Amino acid sequence: MWGQSQGFNQGQVQPSPVFGGTGGNPGELSNPNYSLIAVRGRHGGAVDSLQFLFVDITTGQCVESPVLGGQGGVPFEFSAPQGQWIDKISLKYHSIITSITFQTNLGVSSGKVGAGGGNGKEETLNLAGKRITGVKWRSGTLIDSLQFFYSS
Repeated sequence: MWGQSQGFNQGQVQPSPVFGGTGGNPGELSNPNYSLIAVRGRHGGAVDSLQFLFVDITTGQCVESPVLGGQGGVPFEFSAPQGQWIDKISLKYHSIITSITFQTNLGVSSGKVGAGGGNGKEETLNLAGKRITGVKWRSGTLIDSLQFFYSS
């Protein structure tokens, strides 16, 4: 069971920097009891769509974000193996997210999603020992920006 077996303390929730631009429509899904365990979406030259799956560490219930973005590209899915969670995210972006990679607390990686072409910033959100408890986004037909919330 995912639930309480992860042994997290409920710490103060903090926001990451915003990765990406200002286009698209805003949205947010966040709860201090959530832990990011999976993501799916579509990708090609950029990250076309994303959907995040969280587990509530107090109840073991899974909660999915809405599908963000459009229908272009090819599908992908990444799930943390049981007992692991996603705590490292590497992104390449400019006005949109051009590539993203997810990694678990034990180093299992999704591999790069999206081509990541063009000039842009590359950053890694490394939250070792913390939980990703939510996400804030801007999206239209692509993923324009992402911001993550995390707790220790």
